[in-house]
Amino acid sequence: MLMTLEFDSEVPIYLQIKKNIIEGIAKGLIKDGDRLPAVRELASEIEVNLHTVNKAYNLLKEEGYVSVDRRIGVLVNIKKAKDDEKFIESYKEKINEVVAEGMAKGLKRDEMVSLLNTILDGYEGR
Repeated sequence: MLMTLEFDSEVPIYLQIKKNIIEGIAKGLIKDGDRLPAVRELASEIEVNLHTVNKAYNLLKEEGYVSVDRRIGVLVNIKKAKDDEKFIESYKEKINEVVAEGMAKGLKRDEMVSLLNTILDGYEGR
């Protein structure tokens, strides 16, 4: 599994792993139903402690991106946003924070919309 990690970043490695997997799903590189590497396998591949990978997988499970089957392993099993009120509320809060930061730094609405469209193009272009 291709993963970009910054070991000297202030962002914990488990959050970087989670982010990489979510981005992989969003870009279509990881599909619903795919099996993710076992905890030990991924930990060995990216040279981190297995507890770090386990923590990332547990967060992904809590947030509705994967399910764990002891016989099969970790499967991408995405709980769709329309069925997840908790996700929608959390997502709205994140967007509010990003918009507030942009406004506080002087970005105008059209500049923020342009930035969002550029990012969306990167995902939709896959």
